[in-house]
Amino acid sequence: SSSVTSKLDSRAALNTAFINLYRARLIREKKHGETTMCELFAYKKGDRKVGIAFERSGKYTLKQLNAIIQTLYELDVRLKPSAVDKRLVIEEQIGKVARLVSERI
Repeated sequence: SSSVTSKLDSRAALNTAFINLYRARLIREKKHGETTMCELFAYKKGDRKVGIAFERSGKYTLKQLNAIIQTLYELDVRLKPSAVDKRLVIEEQIGKVARLVSERI
C-alpha cells in the first residue's frame, strides 16, 4: 500500500540524512571540505545534500551521529517481518533519536 511505501521512504530519507551528516562531520574534523566528500562518496559536485550536511553537521558530535545511525539501524531490524507492534517500535526508536539529537554526547 502507499502508506507502507511512504513509511519506508521516510525511514530511508532519515537514514540517508544522518549518514550524510556523519560523513560531513568526519570530513570537517579532518579539515577537508565539500569537494572531498563529493570525491570520496560519489556525490555530484555541487550536490545540495552535501552543502546541507556541511551546514548542519557542526551541531552534532561524531559519537552522537553514530548513536543516531545505530538507533535507526535497530529500527530497521526490528521492523523486519515479525509480530511486533510496528507503530510502538517506530515511536520508541524515533523518541530515542529525538533524545540523541538534543543531547551533546
